[in-house]
Amino acid sequence: MKTMFALLFVSVACVSGCGSDDDGGGSGGAGTGGAGTGATSGSGGAAGAGATSSGGTAGAGATGSGGTAGSSGSSGASGSGGATACNSLTNGGAFIPETAGVGTFPTPAGGSTADGIYELTKFEIFPPGSVDPHKRKQTIKLAGNQVEFVNHQEGEAEERGAGTFATSGTELTVNFTCPGAQSLKLGYSATASTLVLFEIGSGKNEAHTFTKK
Repeated sequence: MKTMFALLFVSVACVSGCGSDDDGGGSGGAGTGGAGTGATSGSGGAAGAGATSSGGTAGAGATGSGGTAGSSGSSGASGSGGATACNSLTNGGAFIPETAGVGTFPTPAGGSTADGIYELTKFEIFPPGSVDPHKRKQTIKLAGNQVEFVNHQEGEAEERGAGTFATSGTELTVNFTCPGAQSLKLGYSATASTLVLFEIGSGKNEAHTFTKK
């Protein structure tokens, strides 16, 4: 029923001390002695004593405090899986290989569907179709007019779906609501313990048999 279900689906700012350590404030100016000029042979004037200036106090550069580390962001909530949200049906059957149908392609017979869980037990391909090596396991649950399914083709991800169904004559119409809205019409034959779904189309004649658990 793989083909059936295929129709559905910054920069970081670093704060550091910016003040540079100043050397002494002002260096004292060296006093220059005023040289006395003698009028004639007068003695030179006393050398002016330069005022000894004490060095200014070294300017202390302010040490910048490091910025507080930002708190880590909380992780985002994980998204819920879309496919698994459709149902929680257990796909407990075996992987079923495709087999070549024998004789004439069967005619859908219709019938009353029984509530229950059905597992794929036969996947027949009739001419003009041909068998390929794919294996799959599929489970269907019927309850009133509600239908759930899970399909797992070997080596691929599971597919799940849910919706409603109705029968008319030998035709079964499925109106899927999950994972998306879509309608599908199939031929069918039902007994108290089996459900056979027929795919009939251009180049395709398939019969998928499900057995009630």
